[in-house]
Amino acid sequence: MINVRPGRLPKPSGSSGGGRQPSSAPLIYPAPKMGLITTAGLADEISGAAAVLDNWLPTLRGARIRGGSAKAGLVEDLTSLISAFRYKFATVEKLFMSTSSAIYDVSNPPALPDAITADVDGLTGGDWSTFQHANSSGGYLIAVNGQDERQVFDGVAWSTTPEITFEDGDPTTSATFSHGWVFKKREFFIKAGTLDAYYLSLTDNIGGEAKVFPLGGEFSKGGSLITGFTWSFESGDGPNSYCVFVTSEGEAVVYAGSDPEADFVKVGVYQLGKPLGKNAYLPINGDVLVCTIPGLRSMSSVLQRGTDQPALSQAIEEEWSRAAVSTGDGWRMTWWEEQNLILISFPPTVVVPDTTFVLHSQTKCWSFIRNWPANCFGTREGRLFFGGLEGIVWSADATGSDDGQPFQATYLSQFIAAGKFGQRKAASLAQMYFRGKEAPNVMLFARADGDTSIPTQSTVTVGNENASVWDIGLWDVAVWDEVSSLQRFNNRQNVRAHGETLAVGCAVTSSGPYQLTLQIDLATLQTHVGEMVA
Repeated sequence: MINVRPGRLPKPSGSSGGGRQPSSAPLIYPAPKMGLITTAGLADEISGAAAVLDNWLPTLRGARIRGGSAKAGLVEDLTSLISAFRYKFATVEKLFMSTSSAIYDVSNPPALPDAITADVDGLTGGDWSTFQHANSSGGYLIAVNGQDERQVFDGVAWSTTPEITFEDGDPTTSATFSHGWVFKKREFFIKAGTLDAYYLSLTDNIGGEAKVFPLGGEFSKGGSLITGFTWSFESGDGPNSYCVFVTSEGEAVVYAGSDPEADFVKVGVYQLGKPLGKNAYLPINGDVLVCTIPGLRSMSSVLQRGTDQPALSQAIEEEWSRAAVSTGDGWRMTWWEEQNLILISFPPTVVVPDTTFVLHSQTKCWSFIRNWPANCFGTREGRLFFGGLEGIVWSADATGSDDGQPFQATYLSQFIAAGKFGQRKAASLAQMYFRGKEAPNVMLFARADGDTSIPTQSTVTVGNENASVWDIGLWDVAVWDEVSSLQRFNNRQNVRAHGETLAVGCAVTSSGPYQLTLQIDLATLQTHVGEMVA
């Protein structure tokens, strides 16, 4: 007699048993070395890029959390600060900021609540254009605003001398100069509301006779001159330098030579796009970047390929466009050289409130700073400051909180399909690595199919006094591991998201008097494959 024992049917191929969906290999999300890209589609799957990067600053390794902000000073007229400009010559370095009626030295402000007194008062405008000009007698900071007499700082005090004179019959005064720059040791200026530029007759002079250089015949779109600059392939003022004049309609005429009366030769007229202000440009690394309504343009790119070349701001095109359309003017570019960061600020707008666009000068990667009411930025001795409302001078990227209040930094990766499009996946477990000095209180989360909503992290992370790298080594100048020992932290948390494409993110809330030392590294997302979507 044969005994028959009960048995089990063999498992179907690929079954995980227990009625659970089969697990797939973890999705891998590299550190966001490519920065913020808000224009990506779901099918783009850009590895190493972020869909959200708020209050993180781009670095060569990826992104590090920004520091906080603290009140550093208060100007006596208690009105909004409009411009910031630095003087640096020999051993003297000063930072100035202006309101609509005064210029203030904010280099070493008195302790609050004492106010900073004005170096120059009784003014009628605060939107200054400044440049530095050195000759055998010293270094000078020249400032013009199109409303007040030209101001000159000689390293000790401001004055309106040496004066600028004009040819007989020319009613122009230095108060009509709205913008200025130095080209091959000669000062150039723009007369507000016209297509006329002026230049000093003699090189290396700080004052003296100015002659008109009419440019009305060079531009087909009309408008008025709004800005100008030296553009050099050599990162200086050498023989391969050009003098550029830009109109409010976005036309730029480029000249070679050194003397408008003797050897100026027109190279050509180029279309940039309407500029977003007279200070919305930055000479850097042998090029000049210009903020225009269509986007951030590179002069070298425009000269070679015109405006058909994608703008450098293409990665953040939607946010750029909203800010540009809602403001139209008053943008400023500040190079924080010690950190390899370019900060782009614009007038307050409810469309993009309390936001600064940040660009890494080497990688050309983007991020956003939120919650800083910055009208203008300036640097001094490697430190960053900004001017805000009600006459407040702020120290930036220096503490663990914003004016004593916690702030949240948020990262969300780009979306990955992880297999076939049309097949749903379920995220169950997120893992993210960080490099830093203190274990962060992190909230991990997952999102699906383009959902960029952000959770709120209520648990704060407080910086350690002994963990700060400020004044010991600068980000991207000294590699962290060479500055001091960093730890690698691994955070694992259960998450939930369902969709055809998945992304992983984190939220960190910084608080306290000391800046956090924290950088995003690799992340993974464990998923389960579901049914095909009809």
